[in-house]
Amino acid sequence: MRSPRHCFTLHRPGRQAFSLVEMLVVLAIMLLVMSILAMAYDAALRAMRIARGLAIGSTDLGNFERELRFLLRQRHFEGDLRVSEIDSSDPSRQPKEGFFAVIEGNQPIGEIDVDDGLNFTVRLIGNSPGDFFETLAPPGFASSSPTGYPESRYQQGDTYRSQWAEIAIFLSGQPDGEDPSKQAATVPTDHPAHPDNGGPAARLYRLHIRKLLLFPSHFAKGPQDFDPPPAVSSNPQQYDFSVGAGGQVNKPTDVATDKKNRFWPPQPLPGNRQGEDVILTNVVSFDVKVIQNGAVNDSSYDSSANQPLQGIWIRIRVFEPKTQQMRDIVINESL
Repeated sequence: MRSPRHCFTLHRPGRQAFSLVEMLVVLAIMLLVMSILAMAYDAALRAMRIARGLAIGSTDLGNFERELRFLLRQRHFEGDLRVSEIDSSDPSRQPKEGFFAVIEGNQPIGEIDVDDGLNFTVRLIGNSPGDFFETLAPPGFASSSPTGYPESRYQQGDTYRSQWAEIAIFLSGQPDGEDPSKQAATVPTDHPAHPDNGGPAARLYRLHIRKLLLFPSHFAKGPQDFDPPPAVSSNPQQYDFSVGAGGQVNKPTDVATDKKNRFWPPQPLPGNRQGEDVILTNVVSFDVKVIQNGAVNDSSYDSSANQPLQGIWIRIRVFEPKTQQMRDIVINESL
């Protein structure tokens, strides 16, 4: 008989570690993956910053547009007279209260226009507290105002309310974040978003919408005038009143034709009020044009000349330094 065949199995000793070459390969792959993840994370953060900047910019511009359109669509004079309905040959269609003015700057730098402005009165109508402008007044001022008329129906304490206000919309220089004594530069000359195709470096501005309350006049009631409005003798610029000569609070008749009683040109304010009423920052240009006979042109306008105005055209540009994005908005509004 044949003896059984014996099978023998070779046993290799167990492997204890990777070789140096294998370790280097794994390390290189890990570094490559980490580098790709880091770049993706940085790109995601950059996209989030840009999206956030665009969202904030859109919100700010949207708030500005809504506020401006609301003010422009209100009544600017006594009665229902519109700016486009003024007629120099008809005394009944000439404003006796209030005014509307477009200020055209004298020194635009190409596409960078920063000294235009709007200055006009607004008269709200309605019977609820929300139909009134209001401001903090000096002690006793509100209680000294006439009572029983729509313009003063909701007076109480040291808060004064009026349905009349003078509105001023203008730019002021925005201080540099690192050196407040200087005005910040925002758009470099060679930046693709520069609005003047390589002109001088664009500067940074703040857009103000200032609302200054007026004292009601006799046109609200009849031929007999109210008592003379009180004066704000102690630093009148601290309070949101339209103030004329001698610190006397203006009535709508005081600003209708007398430009000296109006806010424009922008009056200097105390240091602690320089940043108030700011609705937009990082503004590069603010361009206001008038619309007459269907044409848009650069010229000033004042309702005291008893001429009509069809509408206004406004373009505002805002540059966001963090995202390097330029945004602008154009507003056409019939009057």
